Amino acid sequence: MILPSKLPRVEYWKAERQIQDGDLLSFHPRCRWYNPLGWFTWLIALTNKAHICHTAMAAWWDDELLAVQMTSVPTRIILLSDLVKQWPGKIVVSRPKHIFRKKIAVREMVKITEKPYGWLRLLLLGFAHTFTGGILYPNVPDAQSESTKWPPVCSESYSRAMRLAGFKPCPDRADCYTEPHHLYESSRFRPMFTLV
Repeated sequence: MILPSKLPRVEYWKAERQIQDGDLLSFHPRCRWYNPLGWFTWLIALTNKAHICHTAMAAWWDDELLAVQMTSVPTRIILLSDLVKQWPGKIVVSRPKHIFRKKIAVREMVKITEKPYGWLRLLLLGFAHTFTGGILYPNVPDAQSESTKWPPVCSESYSRAMRLAGFKPCPDRADCYTEPHHLYESSRFRPMFTLV
């Protein structure tokens, strides 16, 4: 795994045309002490070596580059340039190493954003980091997790959309058990640069 601090930092306007549909966007937390929801991102980031707290998918719509994300806020499809302004130096772009159906991946990710946010899933993923939680929250098959009514979180959404497009980001993990850092650390991606 390449630590994000070792990646080149590239200005958004230079990097934009290098980014493709389906590229993985991995986020580091921002420091905003006055925003209690932001504290969750720090808790997630502290559970992994790369300090990744959120995941989104890059997608082109005509000439606009978007970030499609499953998040608790209503702005789930947003200009990537706007996100970079909000998170300068905090977004890493990674490229899948294997061929997949890009249009299907984007379409599936957009469909997922219409669902409610998976707060219960987020709590279960946090619980899985405890001693007994790992036993009580098993790594269930993808088909079984899709059939539940539990809405997904960001990393589960990306993993599911990519799997349905023919690319399994983390072959040893079900979508519902995939966390943001698992995607970033997967050997099936090539981290390219951090956007500034």
